[in-house]
Amino acid sequence: MNWNVKIKEVLPLIKKEEDSPILISEGMRLEGKLAFNHSGHFAARLVGNVKSKHHIVFDKCSKVEGEIRVGSCEILGHCIGKVSATGDVTIKPSAKVRGVCRAKSVVVPKGAEVEVDFDIGPQSSMARWVKQTTPDFIKK
Repeated sequence: MNWNVKIKEVLPLIKKEEDSPILISEGMRLEGKLAFNHSGHFAARLVGNVKSKHHIVFDKCSKVEGEIRVGSCEILGHCIGKVSATGDVTIKPSAKVRGVCRAKSVVVPKGAEVEVDFDIGPQSSMARWVKQTTPDFIKK
């Protein structure tokens, strides 16, 4: 199954319990901006941006072209663009990542394909960004 939808069409369909993680499953192709107030597992294709102050796992079948701004993340799939985290970024051996990565710490094991400019450490520019631009509904 291959779904080609705009984010505005999908978000009203997603219902969840208060503390359960978000799951965006394989086979979906999304365009636009996603903002999560919880942790999540992302396995779709996205042309756009992902924002969350929590942990997001980008599955082996995920393909993201855009900007990822999260608390922390694991990347197992493909990512082209900017990855920014206030915490840790783990790039798994199955991952292919190109672009810029700003995080408190980054783990890149043998086997991962990475063409990235890194900004690593507790004083990375990402820490300043979160204080200035986190929307109110994510801060709660």
